[in-house]
Amino acid sequence: MKPICAESACKCQLTKCQCLLLQCSSVQHSPATAARRHKCRTSVDLELDLQAHQLRHEQESGEISKLKELKTRMEQAKAQGT
Repeated sequence: MKPICAESACKCQLTKCQCLLLQCSSVQHSPATAARRHKCRTSVDLELDLQAHQLRHEQESGEISKLKELKTRMEQAKAQGT
């Protein structure tokens, strides 16, 4: 099998994802560098992305709630003529 890994220093005979997920003593590159080049995502990458998306969702939901409340108050003030 010919190495698929794009790193020139890598002498492993693993596929792109195997190269990232296994601890191969012949691999001379970091998993993060390999992940960027291979666009192969590990479970840790996916978990971090999930956490970031959840946090963003919570923040945006909070902003939407505040905007709805502001809209309600403005409509009430308009109805009262102030």
